[in-house]
Amino acid sequence: MIFEGSDDGRDFGGSSSRYWAFGPSLRWPLLSGGRVRSRIDAQVARRDAAAAAYEQSVLRAIEDVENALAAYGRAHHERERLAQAVAAERRAVDLASARYRAGLDNFLTVLDAQRTLRDGEDRLAAADTRIALSAIALHKSLGGSGRVRALRRD
Repeated sequence: MIFEGSDDGRDFGGSSSRYWAFGPSLRWPLLSGGRVRSRIDAQVARRDAAAAAYEQSVLRAIEDVENALAAYGRAHHERERLAQAVAAERRAVDLASARYRAGLDNFLTVLDAQRTLRDGEDRLAAADTRIALSAIALHKSLGGSGRVRALRRD
């Protein structure tokens, strides 16, 4: 943009009072200040709303991760408890069988101990399923994709 102007009002238009400027020009509507201010305020409000939405998304993601971690820990703890119960039920089956062979107890006691053991093994298998599902939920909450590796504590 080329500008031409004069610094001296008496010599306005004379060749000695002219100068040239090269560069970008800036236009600002002076009489529409209220409109410009309201546009700026609207953009600030949009920016603040976007920032709040982003923060809410981050907080939701953190909550999902924390919930998945807690579920995974609970499932693991429950599995350990059930594994101990199944081990005790196996000992009970062995003792009932030994008592039956020694003639100290009837076979119904052995069958009852075996039924209790099978129920415990079913609960243990269900706990293993809950661990797998909670590991998948944890993986998803962390943004994982593709194949899931088994998370195991041995």
